[in-house]
Amino acid sequence: MVYALPNVSGGGYSVIENLYKDIDEHKDAFPEIHWHFIVGRPGLEDTECITVHNEEDSRRSYFSRVIFNAKGLKRYIEKYDIRAIISINMLVGGVNIPSIISFHNVLPFYHCGFNVFDRGIDIVKQMLINRMIIESISNANYVVIPSKWIEDVMINRYGIRKEKIRISPIGTPEMCSFDDRKDDEIEYQGEMIFVYPASGFPYKNHMVIAKAVERLKADNVSGFKVLFTGEVGNGKTMRKLKKIVQMEELPIEFYGMASRETLASFYRKGVLIFPSKIETDGFPLLESMACGGKIIAADMPYAREALSGYEHCEFFCPDDAQTLAEYMKNMISQKSLNLNRVGRIANVKPRSEVIVSLIREIVEQK
Repeated sequence: MVYALPNVSGGGYSVIENLYKDIDEHKDAFPEIHWHFIVGRPGLEDTECITVHNEEDSRRSYFSRVIFNAKGLKRYIEKYDIRAIISINMLVGGVNIPSIISFHNVLPFYHCGFNVFDRGIDIVKQMLINRMIIESISNANYVVIPSKWIEDVMINRYGIRKEKIRISPIGTPEMCSFDDRKDDEIEYQGEMIFVYPASGFPYKNHMVIAKAVERLKADNVSGFKVLFTGEVGNGKTMRKLKKIVQMEELPIEFYGMASRETLASFYRKGVLIFPSKIETDGFPLLESMACGGKIIAADMPYAREALSGYEHCEFFCPDDAQTLAEYMKNMISQKSLNLNRVGRIANVKPRSEVIVSLIREIVEQK
């Protein structure tokens, strides 16, 4: 069983979608296994090897979630003779079957102050969640992670046993199959496009891009536009940022949600800027790399690992707006970004294969 009830948007849901597609594409490698996905929103359909159970009513309130976890989940386990449960980031309480955590939230590794969240209530909430996640990692049978640097932290800081950790990097082969879209919304004639797909939390570090754009404007550099895609929200940091953009008349657009097809076109035709200070693997980095995109990334462990050996990238200190502005200026002056670049996808095992091997180990241990 894949327990995905809490993950209905953002990166968490992308993980679920990727695992769902991965399992369905590689079903012939494990014909003896049938999968049950417990989800909290429509979108996924039954397949030959997957049964999807939509329990969005159980998300209506915290009390509903508690009732489902206490009773509804156990009914599924008994009815379908579930042998193991895979969950995102945290164990499911009260379940007496082997558990595998697919780990994608590195916030427990950081001090979650106002440099991470805008509101005090979010800081307190995340502190509680962080504690639960660390306890879950310690108690799970296995933990599947996307990056080597995460394994090092788990072992050295939290004493997690190496033998219970499996590294399974994320791949994005579907990005290579998207054709460049031709509609007007992504055709900015004569302008260099810089794109940053991210939520609006302070640690995503949108502000350093605004500061770099301010420097470019002061130097009379024109012919470019920055697009902030995704649901950035209206928190304290975003309100301040939007006010700066408006008052300074900066060429920054709050684009909103963008499909993967649209993002693939941005990656091919423009430049991905990724200044985030806290990431698991920096999924947009992998997407842009798969498209052969130009990338300017924060010089952080997650980015160095994700982009290792990739030619079309530059790194900068995430607080260094001057260096970021210089990289942007150089790319704007090039006029052409050589759109015939070849993308690169990490040569990794399907995540389903990694999880299936753990399930088989669990069965053999009984």
